[in-house]
Amino acid sequence: MTNWVWPMYEITLLKKLIALNTDSTTKENYKECAQLIVKEAKKLGMKTKIINAPAPDKKPRPNVLAELNVGADKTLLLVTHYDIVPVGNGWHTNPLSLAIKNGKAFGRGASDDKGGIVEAFGAIREIVKKNKTRYNIKLVCACDEEVGGRYGLRYVCQKHKKDVQADLALVIDSGVENIVTGCSGVLDGKITIKGKAWHAGYPHQADNAIYKAIRVVEEIRKLEKKIEKRYSKLKAPKGSPHKKVWNRLNVTVFNSGEKSNVIPGEAIVEFDYRMLPEQKPSDAKKEIRNMLKKINKKFGIKTKLEFEQAHPGYITNARSPIVQEFQKYVSKVFGRKEIVGQLGAIDGTYTAAAGIPSIGFGPGGGNHHAPDEFIPLNDIKKMRKLIVKFCEG
Repeated sequence: MTNWVWPMYEITLLKKLIALNTDSTTKENYKECAQLIVKEAKKLGMKTKIINAPAPDKKPRPNVLAELNVGADKTLLLVTHYDIVPVGNGWHTNPLSLAIKNGKAFGRGASDDKGGIVEAFGAIREIVKKNKTRYNIKLVCACDEEVGGRYGLRYVCQKHKKDVQADLALVIDSGVENIVTGCSGVLDGKITIKGKAWHAGYPHQADNAIYKAIRVVEEIRKLEKKIEKRYSKLKAPKGSPHKKVWNRLNVTVFNSGEKSNVIPGEAIVEFDYRMLPEQKPSDAKKEIRNMLKKINKKFGIKTKLEFEQAHPGYITNARSPIVQEFQKYVSKVFGRKEIVGQLGAIDGTYTAAAGIPSIGFGPGGGNHHAPDEFIPLNDIKKMRKLIVKFCEG
């Protein structure tokens, strides 16, 4: 029989965090969760600060910063977020009540990203007990990561850059399959196509917006085929169809029509453009605009374009000494892990833009954004060990 020691400190804290439904779409319990995090940080003797980002909807956007300053020459920034996606349906347990089964902790946010928060606190707690670290430690627990981070880490890194300055940022929101040293940029947009609505019995008096929108979608697909041949210097994760991170462009929303006997006068097409880490959002925007100009010239289709989210990716030099050292400690605790670029976006985008070498690793787990989200207790223990060992040197 194996002697299994549960990470009880982390489990207790994770239970409290998961009980707070910090839905990123409603912003409920943001203040309560931030206060819980501040309370926990103060227990460990950390200096705390809440940065409230002003948002148009007037709802609170507290971002928690906590610092353990031991007078070291270098500083490690641990990056996490406390907001979650909506709970959703299909769970076999109560998603807002931590459940442990077969060595896994289940609950919404268990792995994305409240598990990262408890791993960070578990490591800091052990470091405080041992009183041995070559790094000062800063911890940021941000809001709104699941909706782009405009009033979360992006705001913190842009408006309070000095507060997060460090020699390395560890983004604990990337999984434990690979070490991430860069990610794709994101450009989201909406294209509105106008036609003329009319009775379906009189199509000759109408201008069907759906037919126009289909033309737009076809041109987006052509652009997709063109740009997907462009590659980054960053290696793609295992299982990808390409060896390097590549451009991707997808139609993600198509809305039109109200009733079967009414020809629609408007259609909306939304898209998601995943840029190369090296690519500028301004260049990607130009490509979309040029595509729509050609559509207008070729088919006489006028469109209205709105960009909804645009932020670049990033690349941290994988050969830099601090990244190589981090990889060494990952190999000791988790086994050898490859250095790759992430196909999605992570908050390392914002820390890298603030001039901090940024790595994505942890917290572990699975079923992110899906029913029965979980994190293995063993991943929690290993991540605690990794951070502690790295800080001890």
